[in-house]
Amino acid sequence: MTFSFTGLGSQVAPALAKILASSPSPEEELTQRRALARALQTVAFEQLASRVVFALDALNPHPASSAYRTNPDAGVKTLVISGGVAANGFLRHVVRRVLEVRGHGGVEVVVPPGELCTDNAAMVGWAGMEMWEAGWRSGMDVLVRRRWGVDEAGGMGGWWGWGVVEC
Repeated sequence: MTFSFTGLGSQVAPALAKILASSPSPEEELTQRRALARALQTVAFEQLASRVVFALDALNPHPASSAYRTNPDAGVKTLVISGGVAANGFLRHVVRRVLEVRGHGGVEVVVPPGELCTDNAAMVGWAGMEMWEAGWRSGMDVLVRRRWGVDEAGGMGGWWGWGVVEC
């Protein structure tokens, strides 16, 4: 899924300009800026959560369907929120609430420890540790990937040098 929040940014700039043009007191300006930031976060996070729900709706069989009765364990059971945004408790709250309201309350939401979310080096190290513990190894000739998607298409083996080693 591709996300674009360009429209939100386009709406925030004039709203902020309007706040500043009204020459509020410092306290009132701070209150209005906080309200604007809160509204922006709410809209963005609800959009993200609704897209997650669309994906879950497509991937998880409905409990009334024959696919569910045949294999009730099918579908997505865990959602991982990672990276710097995972440190935002409000995002975690919105995602959890939207999942519950939209019928996906059984999906577990997993977030790395907060102190690891805001440090990219720590996140890379954590991913490396998880890979090491899962048995993944590489030679010194491994190729660098600037972007590393989480989809299966990228794979872990093949031309760029990773493979599982039996220990």
